[in-house]
Amino acid sequence: MSRDRIDALLWFAIPCLVFSLIPIGFASGDGVGHSLAFASGRWHLNPNHLLFEPLGAWWQTTLMALGYPREPFDALKLLSILSGSLAVGLFRLLVAPRVSASRFAANYGTAWVALSSAFLRLWISDETHMIQMPWIVLMIWAALRRRGLLLGVMTGIATLTFVSNVLFGLALVRRRFIPFAVGLAITTIPPLLLAWPRTTSFFSWLTRYGGGAVSPRAEQAYGFHGLLESTLRAGYGAACAMVDLTSRGTNPFVWGPMLAAAIVLLYALRHADREILGIVIPMSIAIAAFGIFWNDSDDQFWFQLAPIAGMLAARLRSRAIVALGACVQLWNAGDVTLHRVFYPRAERIAMVEQAANGACLVVTPGFDEAELLLQISHHVTAEKLSITDLATELSPDTGLALLRLHVEHCLASGGRVVLIDLYDTPRDRNPWKFLRLLGYERDAVERELSRYPACTRVTLRPSTSF
Repeated sequence: MSRDRIDALLWFAIPCLVFSLIPIGFASGDGVGHSLAFASGRWHLNPNHLLFEPLGAWWQTTLMALGYPREPFDALKLLSILSGSLAVGLFRLLVAPRVSASRFAANYGTAWVALSSAFLRLWISDETHMIQMPWIVLMIWAALRRRGLLLGVMTGIATLTFVSNVLFGLALVRRRFIPFAVGLAITTIPPLLLAWPRTTSFFSWLTRYGGGAVSPRAEQAYGFHGLLESTLRAGYGAACAMVDLTSRGTNPFVWGPMLAAAIVLLYALRHADREILGIVIPMSIAIAAFGIFWNDSDDQFWFQLAPIAGMLAARLRSRAIVALGACVQLWNAGDVTLHRVFYPRAERIAMVEQAANGACLVVTPGFDEAELLLQISHHVTAEKLSITDLATELSPDTGLALLRLHVEHCLASGGRVVLIDLYDTPRDRNPWKFLRLLGYERDAVERELSRYPACTRVTLRPSTSF
């Protein structure tokens, strides 16, 4: 067995085994929501990521039926772990040897894929967006080999896992466009036609967010919102793909690793050859263009930059720059270990259960830690109401009126209303930033709730691992 195959096998097997065995405390709101939908069977085919729901539902149902001992959303993490390990192994086997000059350089470039911040975070996530990454790696490999039909097929499968990947394939194709188009068409069109519900036009179903299953108000929060704002958010998302900046408020040292990562990648970009630049530049432009259009800095839209960073890093020869890059990767590994792996889930659930004990209504901003913990808890019986759920369905006037109705009904029955993290969540961060796009200003929500001094206001104590 060649050295490349041995290294690729190790890159696949070791992380897959380690991540599968250790308990990972962190859970995401979307991942838990998907898991609940899979368990209840209330999921639908979504053309934005056609394979996502059926694969996730089958995976979770199968593992739980086989007696998987952890939570159902923890079972989804295993799908992410397997997909991420496969992507890293494929990069080491197929891509790294073509762009590096030595075994060390090939493994160093692979480490940049594995330990770039967003990739590493989603590698152990229950959201399972990682299922697209093996196919993106295969797209890059096909582009390096200049195989138009193969690139089209790989792009087609990647598109069925996440629709924006079609842009990346188009960015990578060169002269062999017709074979590419044939491969793309035969891979994507039949499944999409079979999934099309025929309750609306095919084009409308294909182009609307969630295939039209998402409320129109929620759709308004995404998409282009001005060049400056969208570009700034895109730049922030791209930066977080390398080093997570979301903890910058509590950890100002995060700017050091970010600066180091920028130095390493700019140095590598300057010394890259034409073959690498022919992949890196058009694919980076395609990722950035989609990010600006979609106006989102979420890591799921940016972790596709990981193999691009890996290709650049595999060409580095300066020992000082290589060492600087290694420091960045160590920072990312420590950051994810502290905030994701060691996240004290049980302790945090106990805190929110204690806060909600005896209440008949618990109100949260939504899309936040408090709402997530309430979803995970098996013991909170109070009605749960999030401002975000109201905002995605109702106008501000109607939504706030409904909020008043729920609060007054609970208080009138002699019950207790608990408001968790309504006043502690920063105004410039989600969910308040998201709510502002839907017309729900935090000041207006606070004014409504200030009418009820009997409501119990609770702030979760900060967690060092969140």
